[in-house]
Amino acid sequence: MKLSSKIFSCLFGLLLSLSITAQEGSPKAFWVHEDQVKPSMMSEYEDASKALVKACKENDIKNM
Repeated sequence: MKLSSKIFSCLFGLLLSLSITAQEGSPKAFWVHEDQVKPSMMSEYEDASKALVKACKENDIKNM
């Protein structure tokens, strides 16, 4: 009985160490931004956003 518990403990430790090393490299971070827009200014905000997207595409800006 003691031998089987030692074997089980060794196998459990091995599987645990393998699962820890199977994780991906570094975690990815995301930058979340929220624009708070007044409902009465929504159309102006959308126009400005569209102009910004158009300018980024024209000037080949990819990382924004």
